[in-house]
This record gives sequence, C-alpha cells and structure tokens, in this order.
Amino acid sequence: MLPHLNIRARVLLDFAGQSVDEGLKDPSTMLECFSEADCALRILGKILAKEDQRRYAILALLRIFEISFVGLAEENTADPASAFSDPREKLEFVKTYFCD
Repeated sequence: MLPHLNIRARVLLDFAGQSVDEGLKDPSTMLECFSEADCALRILGKILAKEDQRRYAILALLRIFEISFVGLAEENTADPASAFSDPREKLEFVKTYFCD
C-alpha cells in the first residue's frame, strides 16, 4: 500500500473518532458530528474500493462501512455514549491496518 493512502486512511479514521468524541461532549452538535463521522467512513470506503480492494474487502468483512453513528444515536437516545464503545473500538482497531 502506498504511504499516501495510509496517511489518508488514518486521517479519515482519526477525524471520525474525533467527531464522535465531540458529539458526545456537546449534545447540541451531536447529530452533526456523528454525520461527519459517518461521511468519513463512507469516503474511506470509496477510496479503498478504488485503490486497495484487498483492504476494502477486509474492512467490509469487519462491517466497518456499515457503522452509522447517527443511527446509533437515534436508536439509543437515552444513553448514546454507551452505544459507541464497540464501534469506537473498531475504529481504533482498523487504524492498525494503515500503519507505515
């Protein structure tokens, strides 16, 4: 994998994680932040589908591209933070696929 693709992937994953953290801190911006995180994962999927189909397939099997932070928030309105532990762990795990 080319180093620039590793960097782009890690930037998108970091951005998704930071957006989730910001949304959990400030309920007034929660849905906007979670939408940003969802978009970052969709962009990552499109990039990998074009440039690295092997890693795209691995992440698809891990169901990374099916994560919807907005959907999780809407389903768990009483305590959205508790619904995010598994998807956030998955994001951290996925970063290991993009180390130089």
